[in-house]
Amino acid sequence: MTRTRRLTAAATAAGLVTVLAATPAAAAPPVITFATPAPGARVATSAMKVDAKVTMPDGRLKSIALSVTPLSGGGAPVNPAPLPGSDAASKDVSFSLSLPYNGRYKAEITATGNDSLLGLGQDTTRKGAVEFALVAPPVAPRNVRTSVDAATREVTIAWAANTEPDLLFYLVQRSAGGGEFALAAKTTELTVVDTVPAATGGDFTYQVIAVRAGAAADEGINSNPSAATAAAVAAPVAPPTTVPATPGETTVSVPASTVTTAPGTTAPPPTPTTTASTIPPGNPGALSRSGTVDLSGLRALQAQPAPAPRVSPPTTADTGFEETLPFDTSAAPEDTGTFEPEGGTEFDESALDENELGAESDIEKTRALAFLAAGLLATVLLMHLLWVRGEVDRAPLEALTPAPSSTRKQKRPKRSAPPAGARPRRPAPRSGPGGRPGPGPRPKPGPPARRPRPGPDPRLARPRPDREDLPIG
Repeated sequence: MTRTRRLTAAATAAGLVTVLAATPAAAAPPVITFATPAPGARVATSAMKVDAKVTMPDGRLKSIALSVTPLSGGGAPVNPAPLPGSDAASKDVSFSLSLPYNGRYKAEITATGNDSLLGLGQDTTRKGAVEFALVAPPVAPRNVRTSVDAATREVTIAWAANTEPDLLFYLVQRSAGGGEFALAAKTTELTVVDTVPAATGGDFTYQVIAVRAGAAADEGINSNPSAATAAAVAAPVAPPTTVPATPGETTVSVPASTVTTAPGTTAPPPTPTTTASTIPPGNPGALSRSGTVDLSGLRALQAQPAPAPRVSPPTTADTGFEETLPFDTSAAPEDTGTFEPEGGTEFDESALDENELGAESDIEKTRALAFLAAGLLATVLLMHLLWVRGEVDRAPLEALTPAPSSTRKQKRPKRSAPPAGARPRRPAPRSGPGGRPGPGPRPKPGPPARRPRPGPDPRLARPRPDREDLPIG
């Protein structure tokens, strides 16, 4: 039984030493490789995915988590639900995101695994990060409509509001007579009144573009143009024509609309009509019932071109760009309606912080070495205790403790048998008075008897045939 226990303890200690020796001195952490987005990529959609591959070279994965932090723009960090590692050595993961704001972001994956194939090692953690820019364009404005004021011949353009949280402003573009679109207004409101068509009239077409913030501070992202909507404006009515009168004649105003021609024909020059008209002396304000009217200059007046349209000048001076809204649309310069950022929109890439990862690896190495040293010390102590126990089992305690002299049995050596026919030897009696045995020398009293310690069970002791207990006397 004792030998079996010794062998079991020795085998356990050997197995512990083998497991500790198999544990690597420096635990290999998980390896993270990003598939999408690539470092420095410009993502053009708010609904995106982060795909990566996580491997554990010498162990099993336990959990994988993602955190997306905005580096510019607005919004709060996004933390999707972690994914289980499934105790696999390698796993492909994919996280779906919906980011409301444009700007620069940092996606960071944290992978945790156990560095032992048997699950007896320690947990190790590694973080991998990638930076990207979100430059999603806004949705094209919807429900664009126009209305014309018949009295002022002004056009009002209205549309529905966009839902992007980082929207900057709207651009309203105008096309006259089917020509190219040009900027008509820049506003943060949802309605614009265009006064330009009132001067000339005609057919006009309008469209609206939404602009939202980009990845950089001076960058804007335009939407697609909205559906075009038309507006027909009536031509202005020409003012009355005044014909100067000669002395002695009366001045008569003839409206231009009174001279008409049939379509496709040319009106002949008007024939002057002379009517006698005299102004009586002393009554210059009286109009004579007879006289002449000279209409020879009416044709030349009708051939004159229409006056150029007049645009109202801005009421306030443009002081430049302001951080706050609304913008002053009255002083906006004429342009093509396309937002052109200044400077450039190149994305500044930044690599991973290798120093931070190296510091974490050094701490993990120190912990692994401390764990290995504690295991070796425990193994040495266990082997020492097994050795002491073996020595105790080899020499029982009762054999090391001397028994009292009064309780120890006196043993005599075995005498040889007398020869055949010889008479047994009798001990000589001690002489004394009256033939009685004399007192003789008395033994000296010994030390007081000690209480014997309990020894082994005599029933378990095996008798030895070469020993014999002899009486004393």
